[in-house]
Amino acid sequence: MTRLFTLLVLVFSLSSYAQKNAMNDITNLVLNTKTEIDNSLSIELTGFSHKNAINDAQAYVVSGHLTFFQGEKEYELMISMYENTDRISNEKEYDTIHWKQYTIELMHLSYDESIDVVITKNDEFIVKDSSNRF
Repeated sequence: MTRLFTLLVLVFSLSSYAQKNAMNDITNLVLNTKTEIDNSLSIELTGFSHKNAINDAQAYVVSGHLTFFQGEKEYELMISMYENTDRISNEKEYDTIHWKQYTIELMHLSYDESIDVVITKNDEFIVKDSSNRF
């Protein structure tokens, strides 16, 4: 009976562990839901915003607003998707942001619902470089 109980506890522990978000995997951040990334970082998707393009030379921008929780501190960042307004190509570009020792790559955005990101913890701090859009 004790062995059966120990086995059940082990199986339950492993299934709970598998539900945590692992680094380098796609993580779905749901609006207004705090998600634990690792022991030192949690992220909450707090909202969305968008900016319409004025002409075909500009990109339509949709952004997810994120709050990063690290220790007792909170940090607010945005990650964006840029869509070319050219009706022929309909090209999309997704942001990658560098924050402290983390790299956050936007993979997919469902407006007012959730975003999919890949989070990588780097060995050292990375400074974000500015790049041209479209």
